[in-house]
Amino acid sequence: MKSRFSGRSRPDYLFFLGLGIVIVVGLLPVTLPTRNDIYVPNNAQHYPVAPLTRGVVVTQQFPVVSGQIDSVALWFGTYQRANAGTLQFEIRANRDGGWKTLATQTIEKASLHDNAYHTFDFSPPLTTSAGEQLQIVVQSDGTSAQAVTLFATTDWRQPSGYLLTVGDSPQPGTALFRVTYGRSSGRVFQMLGPIWRRSTVLLSVRWQIVLAVALGVAILSVVMLGRRLSPAKTPEE
Repeated sequence: MKSRFSGRSRPDYLFFLGLGIVIVVGLLPVTLPTRNDIYVPNNAQHYPVAPLTRGVVVTQQFPVVSGQIDSVALWFGTYQRANAGTLQFEIRANRDGGWKTLATQTIEKASLHDNAYHTFDFSPPLTTSAGEQLQIVVQSDGTSAQAVTLFATTDWRQPSGYLLTVGDSPQPGTALFRVTYGRSSGRVFQMLGPIWRRSTVLLSVRWQIVLAVALGVAILSVVMLGRRLSPAKTPEE
């Protein structure tokens, strides 16, 4: 008696095996950034902006990319000492013709490390929109004997919309800071669009088209090769 599987060729099994692998991979959970995070490199030449004493207000303005903001990190200097007192962090958005406070945090200056980032997390994340102008505002209490400072760099080629000030006075360069945007999660097949955009972020539209065509040709070639390898069917006797 002839088995019902005897007429099925080996490439057919390879096809179904490959299809199964694609389905399993497509159902895997992934997490991707929704937007590129802002990152001012701290390996460039940098300088202390100003001692944060009572009455001194340092502001860094920047354009938001889009989406939710999970955290903001600032590079502090403590003058190699533990400082008493508190530091106030605030983030504002330019809305309805004025600066609106989105979040505030107060920390002990003693919790800061010298020449290192300190991260301010937001729970829930801050909701922003593309092109919106935000301000990071930092001030502190105490005298110069208990002051900390922020660092800035003039080496980074800052885009338009960035402005560093001490009080009302503009300062050269940009503060060393990081903005982390929210992540999106889902199955691989649901995230194909974001995965493609993240993978081709350095390619122009023309080269993205070339890459897409090349991938399509490669997939079609594999399918055609599988069909050519299949043995010719013979009539059953």
